[in-house]
Amino acid sequence: MTLQNSEARAELRGNRSPGMAVDREPRWGRRQWLLGTGSIAAGLLLGGCGRRNPNDLTVLAIENTVPAQLLQAFQRLANAQGATRGIHLTLLDQAELLMQQLQDWQRDPAGTTIGQGDWRSWIPFLRPAGAGPVGLTGLLGHEWLAGAVRRGWIQPWPDRPSGVTLGDRWQSAIQLNRQGLPDRTGSLWGIPYRWGTTVLVYRPDRFAALGWEPQDWADLWRPELRGKVVLLDRPREVIGLTLKRLGRSYNEAQPQSVTGLTAALAALNQQALIYATQDYLQPLLLGDAWVAVGWSHEVVTALARQRSLRAVVPQSGTALWADLWVRPVHAAPESLDLATLWASLAWRSDIAQGLAGWVDAAPAPWLEGDRAAMTAKVQRDVLLPTSEQLDRCELLQPLPAESLRQYQDLWVAMRRSVA
Repeated sequence: MTLQNSEARAELRGNRSPGMAVDREPRWGRRQWLLGTGSIAAGLLLGGCGRRNPNDLTVLAIENTVPAQLLQAFQRLANAQGATRGIHLTLLDQAELLMQQLQDWQRDPAGTTIGQGDWRSWIPFLRPAGAGPVGLTGLLGHEWLAGAVRRGWIQPWPDRPSGVTLGDRWQSAIQLNRQGLPDRTGSLWGIPYRWGTTVLVYRPDRFAALGWEPQDWADLWRPELRGKVVLLDRPREVIGLTLKRLGRSYNEAQPQSVTGLTAALAALNQQALIYATQDYLQPLLLGDAWVAVGWSHEVVTALARQRSLRAVVPQSGTALWADLWVRPVHAAPESLDLATLWASLAWRSDIAQGLAGWVDAAPAPWLEGDRAAMTAKVQRDVLLPTSEQLDRCELLQPLPAESLRQYQDLWVAMRRSVA
């Protein structure tokens, strides 16, 4: 379906409640990889039916985030340390499914209440395998971390793994108190794995006659783009880029007090064709939209297939997204050694060098460490900021409830604004 006619556009813009994403129904990924059935030395196998040692490590991640090279590196290191237990990798299609699983494990760690009629009962990874906690680590987007901490779905890492160096940026995002707020004396709730940027992706052919191409957030307000912009259906992202345009921070604690913000958001809403978190590039490909806001790892994948698209990291700085390894609240302590080894892999210099090419994102150490590896080619290939731009970029930090309420109120008012 194209979005050319006014009725379709009205449905997508005006008849959806604020905050509702234009998403597909959740789907479970079909790929489940088994690394070492009962023993890491057994190698990498495809399947999901093997019997497992309850002390094996189960890794739960989103598809296209864990390359085979990482599994092979883990196997070599684990073998060198004399490990005798296995690792199971299960890949899901959407991050929301991982959040649901964390909630389920907190409520029922043994899986005893999941009945035969439950939709999860036919999935090998989720089917109850007997009483007792699981040895598990999961890949969680950092924007979900504070909520998982507050709800008691995850447990902190008891120690920072050897070789993992966390500066101010990482600490403000993952060292939290029990209320999920940044705290230098708080616990370490995640081990950073990879990060990327929020970018502008556009159709250069549509801008050829205009004599300019999008380079920064301010371009989204240009009159030529009215009704031709795809925005992410995420309040912190959209309000954040507007704050950035006004010279403020993505992490503004009192956004309602920022002069001009409400008017700028209302104006931006008039530029929007659609709000979405999935399939947000489709209107670009169809020609209904000229520019979209998107996440770098998804945009990189699209650029490899679609020569009609181009992307840029906004000059004034942008939001940074990150994925973290976390431990569910009932994860067995017997699996901690393997979980720690797994979570620290991206911090090994030999592995970090290749990770950008494997997962279309930057390895965690590049955010605050030596940026020499961020060559111009790597920056182009995975849409990373230059070193100068990176100093103007921000991880979205957890905010107090009152601040989040202000963001939500601004979001609702923005989505209800009309020309």
